[in-house]
Amino acid sequence: AQVQVESTDVREASVSRCTHGFHQGPPERTCRSHLVVCPPARAAVLRGCRMARILLARHGLSSYETDLMTDDGGSLTPQGRRQARALGDVALAAGVTKVWCSPMSRAVQTAELAAAVAGVDEVEVRQDLREYSVGDFAGRSLADEAALLMPVFEAWMAGDDLAMVPGADQTSAIVQRVSRVLEQIATELGPDGVALVVSHGGAIMTTVPVLTGGSRNDALNFVLGGGANLVLVRDETGWSLEG
Repeated sequence: AQVQVESTDVREASVSRCTHGFHQGPPERTCRSHLVVCPPARAAVLRGCRMARILLARHGLSSYETDLMTDDGGSLTPQGRRQARALGDVALAAGVTKVWCSPMSRAVQTAELAAAVAGVDEVEVRQDLREYSVGDFAGRSLADEAALLMPVFEAWMAGDDLAMVPGADQTSAIVQRVSRVLEQIATELGPDGVALVVSHGGAIMTTVPVLTGGSRNDALNFVLGGGANLVLVRDETGWSLEG
């Protein structure tokens, strides 16, 4: 699939691996995290209704060149590539006609593989779909990752709009930029449009409960495994989850 990069003045911030301490299943070499979550939402076959639908997916599992916290993009592992192709099967069944993704390499690779399976010729990059940065924690040991990052998300879930990783964006600002690009995509799709959007674990888990009018405390319910997706619906009343 051809990749089309968004023209934007937004500063590109490469972001981090996996979900920065949030991962479905046991810790492993390519996604070193410590929190086990519930299974990802089921994908429905999305045809026949007057509303835009977005399959919002996390990239496939990835590997990295360092054992230190970093904002590098990473590359899909063999398992991550299989997850991306399986995501393409879901997209094909759903009737996806357009694919968007984060600029990070692991998301672009996932989107390209999925788009090829789904028969979509072009992948469009949106800077605002990127993951949050590790900021001043860059270079710290991955063994400290969850301990450093979890307090930031706990503060945000408790209602602190200023909660942020030191040297990076506020969590609330991340939610705002991801929500903004999803709204733009839904507008471009129009009624009955179906798209695949590939982003990152942290960006997804913080954005979805706010976008759909839920509680920030529900964020950990939206931690997705590699290549997993949930379905967002946009109609005249706003955003909701399907399935």
